Amino acid sequence: MSTLLLRYDDVIAMIMSLLITSLLLPFVIRYAAQLNMQDMPDARKVHVHAMPRTGGLAMLFGLMISFLVVGLDSRDVEAIVLGVGVIAVTGIIDDMFGIKSWQKFIGEILAAIVFIAWSGVSLHSLGNLLGIGDIVTGSFAPLVTVVGIVGVINALNLSDGLDGLAAGLGLIACLFMAFFGFSGHSFDCLPVLFVLMGTLLAFLVYNAHPARVFMGDTGSLMLGYILATTAVAFAGTPDSSIQPISMALILALPILDTVYVMSRRICRGCSPFSPDKTHLHHRLLALGIPHGAVVSILYVVMTLFGVLAVVMRDQAEYVQFFCGVLLALAVFAGMALLERRHYHWRETSCGNVLSEIAIYKKITALSGQSIPLVTWMIPLVLLACALTLNVSDDDAVLTASVLILTLAIYPWRAHTDRLHVAHGLIFLSVVFIMAVFAFEGNTRTQMIYAAFSVFMAVWVLLKLLFRRQGRDFFTSGFEVLVLLVVASGFLFIRSSHALSAQETAIVQLTLIESVPVLMAIKIVLRRQPHRNIHLMLGLSLVLVVLLIH
Repeated sequence: MSTLLLRYDDVIAMIMSLLITSLLLPFVIRYAAQLNMQDMPDARKVHVHAMPRTGGLAMLFGLMISFLVVGLDSRDVEAIVLGVGVIAVTGIIDDMFGIKSWQKFIGEILAAIVFIAWSGVSLHSLGNLLGIGDIVTGSFAPLVTVVGIVGVINALNLSDGLDGLAAGLGLIACLFMAFFGFSGHSFDCLPVLFVLMGTLLAFLVYNAHPARVFMGDTGSLMLGYILATTAVAFAGTPDSSIQPISMALILALPILDTVYVMSRRICRGCSPFSPDKTHLHHRLLALGIPHGAVVSILYVVMTLFGVLAVVMRDQAEYVQFFCGVLLALAVFAGMALLERRHYHWRETSCGNVLSEIAIYKKITALSGQSIPLVTWMIPLVLLACALTLNVSDDDAVLTASVLILTLAIYPWRAHTDRLHVAHGLIFLSVVFIMAVFAFEGNTRTQMIYAAFSVFMAVWVLLKLLFRRQGRDFFTSGFEVLVLLVVASGFLFIRSSHALSAQETAIVQLTLIESVPVLMAIKIVLRRQPHRNIHLMLGLSLVLVVLLIH
């Protein structure tokens, strides 16, 4: 992995924002009632109890302190930070006292004007979206930019309707935008994205379903503002190679959902800002799909738009626009088709006609008793492989970052209550360790791990056949988010041409080998949740060995 372009200052900034936000979240949750920042349930909302909406305050301090410590090295970053102050004040006032939509619009417009005035960046061209030449905004560039920023702010604000949804979508957007920043050598705003990613990761630990805190308008307005202004900074700079359509594709899901909902309201003679339950996440819930699955589905759709932006980035802008329209039509047409057919989610059981045969019962019993063995085998095999490696300095920095991240935000005291967070962090640790093996390991290490992966695959198949545990692979949104981030990371490596063909093949093989191991971990943690701590401690030991060996 040392061949990759690494910016350790950005990684440090991300860890700093993660730690600060993690430390502040318990305090803002505790004092939500005193601050008059609680989200009360109503007919439009999913939750049924009063919930703290102070998460945005912790996010604000995590962002601002990290920015001040890391430093503001460019005019664009300074402009973004100044605008964050304006938009955060708007959100805090709304969370504490409640304000009307037009009053929020004033704050959003002021924040957008501050960014444009201080940075001097506007969208002077939207690109050749129709194949007839560039759409030039001319003297209307500042106005078009303000409208675009305000639109994205409200799109992210309106997407904050389920536990972990807005934060997860924001994290996915940050990941894809960071790829374009790296590949386009637009490094000035990368610290902003890394700091935001750290803040969102910390927040998701408390906001993933079932949530303990909401980000409120303070958080959702800031999230939309930072993503919008960073996209403008990337695509609006005259010498930038990043196209506006690429940024639009990354943010397409919340934007299209908002446009669709508001259009339906207008067609029905209602105000476009009148609350209802016509957003995609509401419609998916109405089909009987569980909360976690709805969030996971929308994460996947958001990722598909991001992958489209990455894969099509070298194509003509009108081709990218056309492909984006096709994907959007597929998403909304698929949703309409499910509703028209009155689809309703049903969980299926994995029955087996062999369940009365004696040998089947015997193997079933042995399969159930094997979980403790597998629990300890996973970290021990990884530890044995780690002891054979000499990790480079570059990978040591990454290893230290992953170790600090997992130790800081792992739910040690509530591991059995917050399985989704525990699973996600364990998945992240395992995939990272395997990636180190792929790049630093020798032939012996690779053979050991390949044999281990085959063993895990056989064990998983036996569990599926004899213990009927297919439903254990129904994952929560947080786990899906981690897996999507990992898979996207491999896509970025391949797309950036940072690795040779041989190294790319090794990475792909590692990804394939990781699947049965992650499935085995899923079974262990679902069947015996108390083994979360055992696994995380064992994996932390492996990371320590990689760091010092």
